[in-house]
Amino acid sequence: MLKINLPQGILEKSAYSALPSHQKAEYIHNLLKDILTLNKNGITVSQIEKSTCLGRATIWHHLEILASRGMCFKMDRGDTEVYHSNEIIAALKGLEVKDDYYTYKFSIIKNHYGKFVNIQAQQEDGAGNMVAHSGIMLNSAVFSNILNSLAKINDSHLNEENSGKSKGN
Repeated sequence: MLKINLPQGILEKSAYSALPSHQKAEYIHNLLKDILTLNKNGITVSQIEKSTCLGRATIWHHLEILASRGMCFKMDRGDTEVYHSNEIIAALKGLEVKDDYYTYKFSIIKNHYGKFVNIQAQQEDGAGNMVAHSGIMLNSAVFSNILNSLAKINDSHLNEENSGKSKGN
């Protein structure tokens, strides 16, 4: 197994174990983002497990959260999942959309596989910080096609004049 790059200042197991639960989750989240950034060709759960004091299930769980929020990119390679970092190249400020529960934020990201539009649904936490709850990455190569499909969905299924009717495509 290839040696991976690790950030400086990783906590020893005893120091990590002494953290309160909410701090452990934040620590793991930030640590995994740093590890992903330092390993540009991608990384597996097994590689992280062998190089840190974290357990396989914990690593997998937090990488899946990061991937579901669009904070990293997961690519299946046979029976192995390889996770890659996403680099935000443009935070699209001023384009946010708000509803009663979420603020939808947009950014342009790039990774090993190309350029993407990232949309995150965020909520304010108890401390006033915006926290991503879900996200999606849309490949720039098919972005126009996705917009066309969304427009058709809007016209056929979401406009008030069509409510109650269901038109197929």
